[in-house]
Amino acid sequence: MATRLTAVLIVAVSLGGFYLPGLKGALAKETTRIMAGEVWRLFTVALVHDGYLHLFFNVSVFLDVGTVVERLQGSTRMLVVFWCGTAAASLTSVLFVPQPAVGASGGVFALLGALFAVAYGHRRELPPAFRARLVNSTAMVIGANAILGFVIPRVDWAAHLGGVVAGAVLGGALGLDPAVRKALAQRRGGPGAGAR
Repeated sequence: MATRLTAVLIVAVSLGGFYLPGLKGALAKETTRIMAGEVWRLFTVALVHDGYLHLFFNVSVFLDVGTVVERLQGSTRMLVVFWCGTAAASLTSVLFVPQPAVGASGGVFALLGALFAVAYGHRRELPPAFRARLVNSTAMVIGANAILGFVIPRVDWAAHLGGVVAGAVLGGALGLDPAVRKALAQRRGGPGAGAR
């Protein structure tokens, strides 16, 4: 539910930014403005996009990855990872990429980092097939986008890197949702559960 509501917010504000350039300008990552004290831009960069295709891809991946993170970690943890990851991604971008930027990809990469950390940190609790699929697909998406970030012009590689690292730290620190952990423990200890 939190993933869908966040996606609706991103789409609504981004569409507003397409027709109100002043809105996009007020929310985008702009290094000089952030250094001057407009720190909200570290977060609001995720709410504006460069065009319909940019918005579509970011929101599509956000919905896919965010839904999995929300199921594993809960709504609050997912929101913490996404928004704090967005801010960390923006800070990394401020340090290494002086150009203005827009888009939710820093937060999306934070969610990917969180998934990887959860899959590794809870490898004994998660079902082996699910864990392997999670690790492989997450690593593939991160790796492919890391390469594209250095090949395609205007891709903010620093934001992607900062997002992944922040997401991995947050995901590892926050861990699984207690209800999910309890369900997994019951499944492992339930009737017919084999030794691992």
